[in-house]
Amino acid sequence: MSMWQADTLSTLREALPDAEIEVYGSMLEPASTDSWSDLDVMVRVTSPVSLEAALGAPLWAWQSVQDGDEHVVRAVLDDGRRVDLTITGAEGLLPDQPADN
Repeated sequence: MSMWQADTLSTLREALPDAEIEVYGSMLEPASTDSWSDLDVMVRVTSPVSLEAALGAPLWAWQSVQDGDEHVVRAVLDDGRRVDLTITGAEGLLPDQPADN
């Protein structure tokens, strides 16, 4: 059975072919991953990237923190998937915040 985390990771890699993408967290041990697990990824890019385009779905809500060279985004996609991204090298571009963020 394909898990949404693996599908989302594939979408991310296809959308950002020049990026370095490393998985961490529960996806390192697929046997411990279930549909409630989030996807944790480190993304190294050389130019700003639209996170909605890279993830292949609209963002519903998120928390965004920039600390030095890292841009950390905890995102919930409009279908309920949860992705934690640590982006380095450039900023992750977010849409305007919705009223219910």
